[in-house]
Amino acid sequence: MEENISWKIVYLATTFSLLVLGIAYYLIAPHDNTFFSEEKINKIAQFSQTRIEGRKEGKRSWEFLASQGWTDKQEQITYLKNVKNGLVFNRDEKLTVKQLVAPLIKIHRKADLIEALGKPPGSKGKSTLTALVDMGKMSQENDQKADWARLQADRIAFFPNEKRAEFAGQVKLFKKKNTILANRIDLDSDHKIARLSGEVIVVRQNGLVTAGQGEYFGDQEQLNITDKVALSLQENKIKSIINCHQATIYNDTQKDISFNGQVIAQQGKKLARGNTGIYSSQKKTLLLEGQTETILEKGADILNKQAVTHLDNPDVKELLKNKTVVLADKITFSTKTGDAKAVGNVFVTQKGKEAKATTADYNDNNETLTLTGNVFLKRGQDWLECREVIISINKETFEALGVNQSKLSF
Repeated sequence: MEENISWKIVYLATTFSLLVLGIAYYLIAPHDNTFFSEEKINKIAQFSQTRIEGRKEGKRSWEFLASQGWTDKQEQITYLKNVKNGLVFNRDEKLTVKQLVAPLIKIHRKADLIEALGKPPGSKGKSTLTALVDMGKMSQENDQKADWARLQADRIAFFPNEKRAEFAGQVKLFKKKNTILANRIDLDSDHKIARLSGEVIVVRQNGLVTAGQGEYFGDQEQLNITDKVALSLQENKIKSIINCHQATIYNDTQKDISFNGQVIAQQGKKLARGNTGIYSSQKKTLLLEGQTETILEKGADILNKQAVTHLDNPDVKELLKNKTVVLADKITFSTKTGDAKAVGNVFVTQKGKEAKATTADYNDNNETLTLTGNVFLKRGQDWLECREVIISINKETFEALGVNQSKLSF
């Protein structure tokens, strides 16, 4: 009997000890699911604080300094964490990416793909992926002649063998005095073209450009943008807004910006349209050419932009009868003072009054339009030749000077 009791005591003590050990293991064991993740289980090689290099056919493909990394069991993907000073080369062993910093890089052997991620998949945090990328002059061996741009993105995919790369997710490119933003950029290094898509924004020293898509040409350092192009400029207190179908911008902010396809410009109380346009940052001017039509508003009345695109609409035509409208071959606006000059076949109407001349100068301060050169003023069915005609936008008056040595106002 006593022997049975002793065995029972030993059994209970053992059971209690196992229970205590189980509780202790539960308390000290890691509870993070990533401890047992596929990433941890499928490793066949691990390393830390290592600079590693990838080669293809004896040529360098990439080189990274990582705090830790591993290769999966299938030897298909190498994972690198906390990468610094990364380098990526194309198939000619030309450097295309440098100073790459990324929380995670995945190197796919079969796909010849290097994928850099700025944040974990599904994370809403800010990306910490940055790099210097050669956007065009890939054939230049001298680093200083290459077209390097600072890049930020959520994800970068490099295809060294194909000489191309994909940048996606809140992409930012910092180039000289411009910052370019887009949802996605596809870089074709072989043809030196980068294609931008999804809410393209170009931030310049004195303005902002937006568009739906664009193409950047590395050799010319030129960006062609299309789809609802809009340029907003601020010179002193004068704000100018230009809308069109297509525009060409250069990294050099001293070069002109050209506009094509139903160009519409708004500056204060002036609203104009033309077939083409050129903005000069050096001259501080905006030139519109090709069947230009400019509306000079009185007081706070400003015609809707959409109306300008439908000037042939009967309702819009009726509305324009009460406006001062200037037709000309071309018109130049000062983006600094707000003044304007129309040249070539100038024709002006204002509430039934008509005048024509070679040139017309608009003064933004006193809101007057002065016609000179072969000036004619219509009176009834006759055209009277004048030295000049001064048109007041606010007073809605025409004043003719030099008509048979007299002055005529109406």
